[in-house]
This record gives sequence, structure tokens and C-alpha cells, in this order.
Amino acid sequence: MKDQELNHLLDESLARLQAGETLEAVLARNPEWAADMRPILESVMAVWQTRGSDTVPVAAMVRSRERLLVEAQRRRALEPRRNPLFAWLSNFRTVTVSAVILVVVLTLGVTGLSSLNALPGDPFYPMKLAAETFTLSLPVKASVRLAWQDSYDLRRRQEVEGLIGRHSEVEVHFTGHLTKSEDGRWMVDEIPLVVTDDRIALLEKYNGRFVYVVADLLTDGQAYLEGIDTRLYEITGEVKEFDGASLRVDDVTLLVTHDTLIDMPPTVGDAVTVTSMRTGDGGLLALWIGKGPAPQSGLK
Repeated sequence: MKDQELNHLLDESLARLQAGETLEAVLARNPEWAADMRPILESVMAVWQTRGSDTVPVAAMVRSRERLLVEAQRRRALEPRRNPLFAWLSNFRTVTVSAVILVVVLTLGVTGLSSLNALPGDPFYPMKLAAETFTLSLPVKASVRLAWQDSYDLRRRQEVEGLIGRHSEVEVHFTGHLTKSEDGRWMVDEIPLVVTDDRIALLEKYNGRFVYVVADLLTDGQAYLEGIDTRLYEITGEVKEFDGASLRVDDVTLLVTHDTLIDMPPTVGDAVTVTSMRTGDGGLLALWIGKGPAPQSGLK
């Protein structure tokens, strides 16, 4: 992509987001750049969620393009088509809270953009995880944070699939639905697990659940199970509705049953924390509801 086209793509994408177009719609307009653009635009949107779109220093972004273009030219000369968005937003001169947040997110998440496609074991992989953790710490609506978590869960599974193709040897962490095939194989979504006999009873307990898995991926391309647990989601926000059978926190609705542990009956307007898990149909089941930090055990 030429420098002028790159500038136009970035400007147009931001403008469309500010006009109300969805992130997926913006990315669909340029599918060849979607993987590179997604974390940058997600980070910008995170700032808008916390401070409003008018607080992002657009003029400073434009000034920073000079460094982007120089770096893009250098990279094209050395390694054609290798992430020419490297230096975008790296030279802010307008100092605001939003600018600081944005610089931190993008520094962690797109340093050289080498971390965007980094896999477990790669040097830039910790930066990729740090950027995700930082984004999840921002004060946004419960549904936004939940969508980010689902997006990052999907990334973990895609990373494992990529590593299987590499025949790498590394520890991996990923999530998905645990199922047992007709021929007795254990699968987490489309990823098969190699399971020792002493862990079969544990897998039977979690069969059908959305789980968090730790496995050793070996050069034979197989994932050897090391640990498994229920994938938990912590939902925080304001109670909008509670009728005893369901709870709405911000814009997220959770199922409540007689097994749900309720530290204190929630009332509309309360700020609450809910520990939850996925149900078979993809919904959320509240395991614990309270006003303080969630308990660390006894919920599964």
C-alpha cells in the first residue's frame, strides 16, 4: 500500500467509527488490512468509551504520520509488506489523559506490530497479552468488556491452531467447549486433547462446559492436557433489573438459579460484581453476586 493510501485508510476508518459505523463494518471494507487495523481501532474505541470521541487528539495523529511514512518506507525496503503501520500514533504532542491512555495501549499492543501475529513462545507475545489486559481494565460497559474477552478467547484458539501447523513445543492456554466425540476423543472446539487415564474423571466433570485449558503442545502437533477448569467471567456494573430469576448488569443479562450464591440481594442502582460461566446456549449463568471482590474458590 502506498503512503497516501495508508494515510487515507487510517483517516477514513477513524471517521467512520466516529460517525457510528461498527468496527466489523469498517474492517470489512479493507479485509487485507483487517488483522493489522483491528487492535489499533479497538484501542481508539476504548478511549472513546472512557472519555468520548472528542478527546482523542486527531491533530496530533496527523502530525505523527511523518514518522509512520519514514518507517513504512524503510520496512518496505527491508521486508516488503511487513506491517507498515509500525509507527502510527507514536509521536503525540498533545498531552491529555486520553492521549496518554492511547499511547500506552498502542505502545503495548502494536510495538512494531510484531506482536499482532505473535504466538506463544514468540518474543513479542507478552506485549500482546499486556495490551489485552490493559484494554480489559478500562472502565467500559459490561457488554463491551465481555465482547473483548470473547474476542481474545478466539485469538487464543487461533494461536493454538497456528502453533499446531508450526509443530512447535510450547505451553498454551486457551478456552472453548469441551466435548467427547463418538470415538472417545476429547475436544475443545476443534482442538483435540491428549489425555492421560488419571484425568478422564476430571474431564467427565467438565464435559459440555465452556472451559479454560492449559496444555503442552509438542512437536508432534498434539496438545497434552495439563490443567482444566471452568472459564469464568467477572461482570461488573450497575444493576438495571433483578427479578430473582435473572439479573441485568448494565446491558448484560445473566441467569440466576437457586444455586447462585448471593452475598447481598441486589437492588436497582447498586454497583455489583458477578462471577459467571457460560451456559450451553452461550448465555451467562451467575454463580456469585456481591458488592465486593468475588470469592476465589467454591464457585464451580
